[in-house]
Amino acid sequence: MMDVGLVSPFLGLVGLRVEEMKDGHVRITLPLRGELLNSMGVAHGGVIATLIDGAAGAAAYSTLEQGKTSVTSDLNISYLKNVSCDVLTCEAEVYHRGSSILRADAIVTAKGATLAKANVSFVIRNV
Repeated sequence: MMDVGLVSPFLGLVGLRVEEMKDGHVRITLPLRGELLNSMGVAHGGVIATLIDGAAGAAAYSTLEQGKTSVTSDLNISYLKNVSCDVLTCEAEVYHRGSSILRADAIVTAKGATLAKANVSFVIRNV
């Protein structure tokens, strides 16, 4: 498991854990603490968005050569369901990598249910 806090202090603070990362595919988990819940006791929408952005960003990062980085340019999320759970999982997959734009899909699940789906775009930059 990779310590995402070494790459992004914010994502480490939130508690994201990279379980798998290779060739444009990433699986990240997020143990839910009380501070990450909304008033209904389920994961806050902003937490789900952070999980998606972190997973898709890691998937993008795994495809870049040394000296390149990427920044999110567009994040489109469909929230589908709420469930009370202890851990969220997000899988992200890069499906397009051009010379300046990269695109990935992401799915957030918990307890066998799909909670959210997203499409994320990144601009590729030199470090």
